Amino acid sequence: MSRNRNERRTKAFEDIERLKASRRKDIIKCAASLAAILIVLSVKMYLETSGLVEVGNLAIGAVVMISAVGLAIFAGTASTDFTRCGREIEGIRARAGISKADLKSRTQR
Repeated sequence: MSRNRNERRTKAFEDIERLKASRRKDIIKCAASLAAILIVLSVKMYLETSGLVEVGNLAIGAVVMISAVGLAIFAGTASTDFTRCGREIEGIRARAGISKADLKSRTQR
């Protein structure tokens, strides 16, 4: 019985570590897509101020809008995955009886 419990706790710790890694990736995805939106807008403004593209060009505006919407959708899905992983971590912790102190002591090893 004790062996089964230890195996379940070990599996729970492994699942939590996997989910934490996934959360880190989701944060990076979200930040990168928001940074990409800023870069796209900055490039558009640079092209307009340097005179390479006329201000109010419909084609450039459409490209910027479509790319911004696509990147915002990507950031939104990453943030929902981040939240989902957090809920799964809390569920695993509750089922396995793992406290936050147990997680901290396990990650410091």
